[in-house]
Amino acid sequence: MKLALKIMLLFSSMITSFCFAESSLSGYLGFSSKYIDRGVIIKTGSANLGLDWQINNWSTELWVADLGTGLEQEVSGSYSFDINSDGFLSLRYGYTTYTNEYDQPYEEFSVFTGTGKFFIELTQGYWQGDNAQEDEYSFYSINYTPGNFLLSYGVFGNEYEGDYLEVGYNFVFQTFDLNFSVVVSSEELSDDMYFPEDAETKTHLVLSIYKNFDVF
Repeated sequence: MKLALKIMLLFSSMITSFCFAESSLSGYLGFSSKYIDRGVIIKTGSANLGLDWQINNWSTELWVADLGTGLEQEVSGSYSFDINSDGFLSLRYGYTTYTNEYDQPYEEFSVFTGTGKFFIELTQGYWQGDNAQEDEYSFYSINYTPGNFLLSYGVFGNEYEGDYLEVGYNFVFQTFDLNFSVVVSSEELSDDMYFPEDAETKTHLVLSIYKNFDVF
């Protein structure tokens, strides 16, 4: 009885803390000259929308991107906290689906950690393919963000292969956020899916524009 009472009190305190916690809902609308995800070009010319609901250290995000013949939709949740005066750790779960049978779902578990201008990403993912087939893959990246610049290197592992290098610059124009980046993708991440023997390292120039807004 005492244990049940303690559990009820703990659950009640958690609900109360969430109810009185400071929360915010923000979002953005954007357009990219090329939609490139981890070095893989998905579509030329793509609009996207994001919503982010934060409660203390918790965050829930919704991401939708135009793929031409369908939509990419990702729902994710994360928990982040500081580990010292200059470092952080973030745990994230994401689930991605597609409309019009564009692709099969992806499920990912990620850890982000860093200090100062450096941070790394460690991701374990699963692709739920046709006929109940499931591919297991990993993704690792190291990122450096001095000022408005971004330097990122990412590499796939397990059943997926390939790596890429990205150099980007972010700046504000009027009330819009702009990003210009150069992405160099290895031949494994080439968009030449149907003739892999012709695949080669490719360089992409990408210009993206975003408008951020606060809901509450």
